[in-house]
Amino acid sequence: MNFTSLGVAYYIDLHCRNKEIPQNSVAAVSIDRKKIAELIQQRKVKISSFLDRVGLSTSRYYRWINYEIDIPFEYIFGIKKLLGISDEEFLALLSPSTDELIDTLALASFYNTYSYNPDKLETILNRLDKYRLQLTSPFFKVYTYTQIISQIARKQKPDVSSFFKNNDKYFQDCDDLTDFDIYLNILNLNLKRSLFPGKQINSDFLVSQKILSGLKSNDLDRIYVYWGCAIDFVMNFYINHQADQAIDFLKQVYQAINTSGAMDDHLRNCYEQIGKLLTNKVTFPSFSQSILQSQPVFNYENDFWNEIHNFIKMNIN
Repeated sequence: MNFTSLGVAYYIDLHCRNKEIPQNSVAAVSIDRKKIAELIQQRKVKISSFLDRVGLSTSRYYRWINYEIDIPFEYIFGIKKLLGISDEEFLALLSPSTDELIDTLALASFYNTYSYNPDKLETILNRLDKYRLQLTSPFFKVYTYTQIISQIARKQKPDVSSFFKNNDKYFQDCDDLTDFDIYLNILNLNLKRSLFPGKQINSDFLVSQKILSGLKSNDLDRIYVYWGCAIDFVMNFYINHQADQAIDFLKQVYQAINTSGAMDDHLRNCYEQIGKLLTNKVTFPSFSQSILQSQPVFNYENDFWNEIHNFIKMNIN
């Protein structure tokens, strides 16, 4: 039972090399700024007078509300005091940082996929236990995902119907996808594929477009992570016998990387070898051998292709 994701593996290699589980602390939070703006409007106060009392200029306030800049915590605390926000109401405005969410989700996937340290799954689960009843918290999604793969690792049969139903609805309601959403979607996709081998698992169009957009970044690390996510999608098409979709998406991926100027010999070789596989010019064993002979950029590339190969041998006719 494998939950492979090349995108997540790349992310871990770039950002979580020490394999440390994030500490879910108050320091790693952000403020729901739009909600703050709504509360100020609801109080029907004159914004310029209000900001004068806080000590903020109007332009600085609006740049903060629009997530263009950060402001020192004392200003936020001043807003809390002047609005008469209770401590409980204020805590409700705090949300976990995206980076921390991604790190936790990526590590949960890593420890399961590569069996690096099975005990760490339980450690992550224990750290996330405080979120198990907070159904609207993003960490609840990480908790439920980790709980499922932990149960599978113990040879148990988890109830995944509500997990998939809730996640599918979550993705349908997303107006704009974050990196966390991309990784969660891919892990959701891989979990379905692993639990229901042979069943066609549809990919999300919006996620694929977000991946293409990420490949045009000026950040080389980000490009490599999104390249991994793109290959996750390509191989999902291939496994589901959707070669035409896989070929079309792979071409778009190649064009996006060329646009960014990040194309190198390794990525070009991977593109060419995957293209041969999708057009039936090579069999998977030959393809796998060619890929593994090339120098991988990241530590877990070979593991990814070996697991894909093993999955196909076991589940695909």
